[in-house]
Amino acid sequence: MILDLSGWTKRFNQLDPTLIPIEGVTNFAQAVADLTNPLQANPGGVPGILTFAQPVFVANLSSLAPTLAASWVAILANAWNLAMAASIITPGTVTNAVWLGSGGVDSSTAGTGTAVIQNLAAATAQLSTELATITPDVSAQGMALAFRDATLMLQLQVIGLAPPLALTPIPIVVGIE
Repeated sequence: MILDLSGWTKRFNQLDPTLIPIEGVTNFAQAVADLTNPLQANPGGVPGILTFAQPVFVANLSSLAPTLAASWVAILANAWNLAMAASIITPGTVTNAVWLGSGGVDSSTAGTGTAVIQNLAAATAQLSTELATITPDVSAQGMALAFRDATLMLQLQVIGLAPPLALTPIPIVVGIE
């Protein structure tokens, strides 16, 4: 289950200030990963559907310099978008009774299709919009709200296999809970 806003805010508040930019970026990326990796899909999911691509997030934030200009919003939202696009959607974390050919869970069997985040662009736009409302003091609650709302928007298409003769891929779309 996704933590409530106070849980996200608490995790962001736990970030220690640092004068070393890459350390701050790495710590922030770890916080986002800590909040994202335990997610589960609804309905019928178990925790761990998504493994956040933390190295991609860090790499794309490494050029972010402290600034009061609004340019940080686009850089941060783009880094999250690229990291989410590179994140791994873990097979076997969503159940569906129709998927008898794959044991009732989603599958990563070659040829069945690829699990994807269907609305990543919309979730990134939402993140960008919410980040733009944060004041220069960059409150932890504002950051938490922006990232949590964008994460809750995600819709993942996962695929399982259904019999009878040939194992037919049957995709479904699941949200995050």
